[in-house]
Amino acid sequence: MNLIIMSKMLKNILKTHQDVIRFIIGIIACHLFWKLTISHNETNLTIYDITWFGLDISAPFITMTKHVAIAVHYILSLFEPNVILENTRIIFPNNQSMNIVWACSGIKQLFIFATIIIFSRGFWQHKFWFIPLGLLICHTYNILRITFLGWIVEYHIAQFNFFHEYVTKYIFYSIIFLLWVWWNEYFNKQK
Repeated sequence: MNLIIMSKMLKNILKTHQDVIRFIIGIIACHLFWKLTISHNETNLTIYDITWFGLDISAPFITMTKHVAIAVHYILSLFEPNVILENTRIIFPNNQSMNIVWACSGIKQLFIFATIIIFSRGFWQHKFWFIPLGLLICHTYNILRITFLGWIVEYHIAQFNFFHEYVTKYIFYSIIFLLWVWWNEYFNKQK
């Protein structure tokens, strides 16, 4: 009897949270697809040797990384005019520096967001405007994230790893989740 009740409870929980479970499976699937198909130089992220199934896809990463570096430098220079940009390396007046490498481009997170919305239920006419809007929001956050990390490098270098590896990364994925919630609540017409 208890097993039947527990089975019904589990079935009810899974049914109630099926969309969130799909999101979690989707984000894990995107991450695994990325890890299994994108190859790069593991020892030196400043080398742009990025391949997808053996095809060189370095160009968009180079372009996006340079764009992010220029945008971050611009914002930082509004507050600290003596910040220097050398290619994708930002040098601060206190001689601390940070390299913005291809992994900082945000392309992986943009891929994850777009893929999750593409495979979510809902009408395509909404996806055609929602995906670009979400990509713009994610890209803007990425620039602000790296700007914040630049400020950390300049004034609180000892805290850099904590903010880089944990805080800002998980905020990024939280933004993707909130965008998906927005999509799921307002544009998923199959509810």
